[in-house]
Amino acid sequence: MEKKETEADKIWEEIKDRPIDIFGLTNKKVSDYIVKIGIPDESLHVKLLVGAAIVGLEQSLGSDYDIELAEQQYLIISRASKE
Repeated sequence: MEKKETEADKIWEEIKDRPIDIFGLTNKKVSDYIVKIGIPDESLHVKLLVGAAIVGLEQSLGSDYDIELAEQQYLIISRASKE
């Protein structure tokens, strides 16, 4: 039985390999600093591995996505509403 891809899965596939500028390190990507959490939802739930990475994450994702701090090192990422 094949698992249906959720909106959260699609968001993860879109962002995980995006470059992220943090600590002046080169060749780093978003998935080096966040881990996907398997919570079934339309929004992507992730754990932030390095607290200082949130600024780089916001820059990497730009205005295409909204980032909400859920609890300490947990974030909820969703598509930005187009208003």
